[in-house]
Amino acid sequence: MKRKENTFGDEKPEDSLGYLVWQISHIRQRKINLALGEIDLTYPQFVLLLGIHWLKQNDENVNQVQLIRFTKMDKSVVSSILMLLEKKRIIFREIDKKDTRAKVLELGKKGTDSKSVYIEQSISLTNRLKNKMGFLEEVPEEFQGYLKDIQDYLTSQKPNPENSE
Repeated sequence: MKRKENTFGDEKPEDSLGYLVWQISHIRQRKINLALGEIDLTYPQFVLLLGIHWLKQNDENVNQVQLIRFTKMDKSVVSSILMLLEKKRIIFREIDKKDTRAKVLELGKKGTDSKSVYIEQSISLTNRLKNKMGFLEEVPEEFQGYLKDIQDYLTSQKPNPENSE
């Protein structure tokens, strides 16, 4: 039987960098979601909570636009997750005194508690991965630099309207 032409350029999916990054990200997200399930949060919800916390360290007033830029998440996704977090009383929103069109995001007591639980679980997972993958301790800056370059490149690319559906 004649083998079909390979249009991907890689012999098998496991040889593709994009596929491997997706798999690693998906597996990591699944493990983190299991841990977060204990505190009734999903990974995207917690990414936003950490984003608010991180941004508040440098700026007193954090709004939704800043959070979207920081997390690189879709505007509608962020909006719906924030509404859910507000309903759960994990965050609350107040009108920004400097710009009445914007709302300032604040972590409630529940949000602060969730952050510490997640950080403990995340550190534990990261340490287990580092122990199994010694190379991460030897070249983390170089490896992170490569990933950052890929992220910057992908973020700078505009979608091609001819190819999008």
